Amino acid sequence: SGRLSKSKILSYMYQNAETAVINRVSAELARLNKTVLANIHDAIVVRECLSQYELDTVVYGMRGATGNPYWSLTGREIKAYREVALRYLAHGRCAGKTFMCSLGAMRQ
Repeated sequence: SGRLSKSKILSYMYQNAETAVINRVSAELARLNKTVLANIHDAIVVRECLSQYELDTVVYGMRGATGNPYWSLTGREIKAYREVALRYLAHGRCAGKTFMCSLGAMRQ
């Protein structure tokens, strides 16, 4: 239906806030000379792993920009699925890309 509901409005507001936070994280990562490979909903995939200091720097920048002390990021190493990676490499896609770290915006 075309009617507005509280849940639609809340979803819209939350998604806009989440987008702003992810954009801020991307900017902080660029400032640290990190290569952002993908923004996926509430996660960012970067080529290089982050040190704890770099992760903390991004988190503090994100919190300061939004005024929300409850945003946090978690990092984890991810590896490409070998069969899929080999298939893409055979077709010339993803050549030389290593997906190493994923950051997700977590709410408390």
